[in-house]
Amino acid sequence: MIAADFMFTPSATQPRQPLGSGYLDLRPLYRHGLALLILALALALRLAVLPPGYGLAFLTLYPATLLSYYLCGAGAGSATIVLGAIAGYMIQSTSFEQLNFDGKAVLATLLFVLLSGFMVLLLHRLQAIAAELRATLVAHELTESKYLQVLEAQSDVILQFDSGNTITYVNEAFCNMFGMNKEELIGHSWTPLPVEEDVDRVNAALAKLSPSHPVVIVENRVNTPRGVRWAQFINSASFDENGVLTSVQSVGRDFTERKELEQRLAESMAGFKDFYDNAPCGYYSLDRNGTIIAANKMTLGWLGMPESQVLGRRKITDFFTAEGRAVFEKNFPVFVKTGQVEGLEFDLVSEDGTTRRLRVSATAIYGEGGAFLMSRSVMNDVTELRRNKERLRQLTVEQDAMLNNELTGIVKLKDRRFVWVNEAMHRIFGYTSCELEGRSIRMLYLDEASFRAVGLAAYPVLFANSLYRTQLQMTHKDGHAIWVDLQGTLLSGDTGESLWMISDITEIKKSQTQIERVTCPAI
Repeated sequence: MIAADFMFTPSATQPRQPLGSGYLDLRPLYRHGLALLILALALALRLAVLPPGYGLAFLTLYPATLLSYYLCGAGAGSATIVLGAIAGYMIQSTSFEQLNFDGKAVLATLLFVLLSGFMVLLLHRLQAIAAELRATLVAHELTESKYLQVLEAQSDVILQFDSGNTITYVNEAFCNMFGMNKEELIGHSWTPLPVEEDVDRVNAALAKLSPSHPVVIVENRVNTPRGVRWAQFINSASFDENGVLTSVQSVGRDFTERKELEQRLAESMAGFKDFYDNAPCGYYSLDRNGTIIAANKMTLGWLGMPESQVLGRRKITDFFTAEGRAVFEKNFPVFVKTGQVEGLEFDLVSEDGTTRRLRVSATAIYGEGGAFLMSRSVMNDVTELRRNKERLRQLTVEQDAMLNNELTGIVKLKDRRFVWVNEAMHRIFGYTSCELEGRSIRMLYLDEASFRAVGLAAYPVLFANSLYRTQLQMTHKDGHAIWVDLQGTLLSGDTGESLWMISDITEIKKSQTQIERVTCPAI
């Protein structure tokens, strides 16, 4: 900013009177007449003081010549030198009627002409220097005036104060900000303007000003007619040749709205940081080399190491098994190019040896030109899920072994039609699963009466969430009757599906009949 680079003294901005600028602004005739008058007065003074022939004939002519040259210009001044030389020669030689040769008078006259010429040249040079100084001073005053106008037109507040914190200058914006005029501010300390709690902090910052460190920036609260506001001040110090502080110019700006926005943003970021750190899953980021550059608390907990020993130091593969490293090395280059990976699973081994099964998904962040910057990765612990899946798989295997046994027929019915049958039904009834599925179980009953009787007896029991069991004869595919033990249970009251287990007890029934015949012979 212009204001921050220009230090000024307000009193110096008042217009100055110009120095002498040469001869008088008169017509040439008047200037020559004035020159003759000055010469005549000088001669009269010389003759009044000393008689002719006494010497020192040019005593009063030197200043007369200079005065004529200064006031009347070069032409009139040169004429004065010539006439003064003649008059001085005559006074020096005491020859008033005719010009007689007098060596001393000639020497004095030549000396007068030479010294007068030298003094005229010197005067001319001094006038030239004065003109240059005058021009420089005018330019300086114009520049200072322009700077002052710029300072007054600034929307930023500007003040200048000395080493004792006394205000020496304020611009109009400063007055407007604090609702005070310049008379109320200049000559007084600035310390009442900041909020009291911030004054010590401001003074501590200003105390750091030095010739090697001439600028400090301070953000503090100030008291204004609009209430407490936040302002940022750029303080530029000036020092004398001994390094002693002479003044400080401070350029400030009200940034209350920005400060409030920053505070809200900081609060939001704190909320996001809390969410990030305390999420129930692991968040982390990798650079192009696979080095961990960010990680939340859950991730660090799974790694079993503090943040200081992980970020920027360890690669994620340092915690993988050999199998996991192989998966990572295969997929990471592809991820860098495509920007996305989904559902990769790894075994993560923490520092204490604990192994977890983790599922990882990630998206990439690219910079300008499409350069890979880092990943946004999320890990979920699927260790228990994997165990459950393994248990479920084992249960499924066991269930399949039980359901698809060759001893007990198992069927699932809906509306008394086959939905599913196991392999044992083929051994018991001779039908394949394709022949039974979708058809009514009526085809296995001896007759319509037994089919209806079982339906009427069984389903009230099933819908009462009880187990129904009975023994009856059913029909094999080839038409012969077989005895079966029939057990049923309801699977779903909404769909009406039921599960039935059918055991072939024909041989048991034959054995029971034979035993009865032996123990109870016919009469």
